[in-house]
Amino acid sequence: MATRLDSTDPHADAARRPEQSLWAAVVLHAVRDAFDKGDAFRIELDRVEALRFLLTPRGAWAKSREHACYSAGVDPERLHEWALKVMDGKVDYGQPKEVQASRDLWAAINSPPRKAQPTQTRPPEGEPEEPSEPVSIPLPSVVETVGIFDVREDGTLYCPNDRALVGPSLPRENSQQGRVLRALTMKRGGTINALRKAHPKWEQLAVEVCRRLDLELTYRHDGHEVAAVVDAETKVFVRRRLLSPAA
Repeated sequence: MATRLDSTDPHADAARRPEQSLWAAVVLHAVRDAFDKGDAFRIELDRVEALRFLLTPRGAWAKSREHACYSAGVDPERLHEWALKVMDGKVDYGQPKEVQASRDLWAAINSPPRKAQPTQTRPPEGEPEEPSEPVSIPLPSVVETVGIFDVREDGTLYCPNDRALVGPSLPRENSQQGRVLRALTMKRGGTINALRKAHPKWEQLAVEVCRRLDLELTYRHDGHEVAAVVDAETKVFVRRRLLSPAA
């Protein structure tokens, strides 16, 4: 029978050290993702999750921070307070440019989503205009926010018009790839004409952006998902890559 490890077991501390070191590495990795330049494989989502892990005051992310910190032998409250001070500029850590990028990203994550503006239908030419109630176009159903993107129920990304396309892993907003990404994340998806206007080889650029950001392209025609562009009425979206279910 295996011996239970508890505080009375002289070998308990030694047995816990590898696990504690592992959790300490997890906490340190989150700090580096949030405030350091990171490696070439880091994507925007890594920084977003690291910021949520360090800064969220309550809820699932705060509980995750507490679990990781207690497992690593770190005080979660002190880590939380320290991260807030770094964001406020009261503590120097990391590279100033990266910390500022994290401040901008955190502000974007917490900015309220834009409300849909009411629109009014107009009668056909020649017919008298009748008073009518404003018709509001509903925004897509948003379930969470990742970086500057709102994520819809089906995983597609929507970038509100008042949020800039900025981030260390995102293409520059006015670059060819940036214009294509913006067209793909419009409220109703990317129209073929808008994408062609963004760049003649928009699909090639879109595939490159998706590969880098761990996204995937989806196509819809007449309300149904299709394998590729059918005609000019096909809408194109980017979606967070769906993880295959564990075997």
